[in-house]
Amino acid sequence: MRMLQQGTAVAVIAPLEVGLYLAQKHKINVRILENADPGSPVGIAVIKGNDELLNQIEKALQALKQEGVLDLIITKWRSLDN
Repeated sequence: MRMLQQGTAVAVIAPLEVGLYLAQKHKINVRILENADPGSPVGIAVIKGNDELLNQIEKALQALKQEGVLDLIITKWRSLDN
């Protein structure tokens, strides 16, 4: 996004929500050209030794799974594949 802001890049490839967040953060007007990617594997990194944050993330993911929210998200994105 900084390169877009500086004019040294003309496009960015990023997950939609990440790109929109960064564009807003850097006050850059963006246009989405295509959103054909049904999803990409995503990971969450936690600094080694930050057990408190790791436990919070794991608890939140477990709660979303138990509530069926993760299944709804997976079903939504898989349906876009067809």
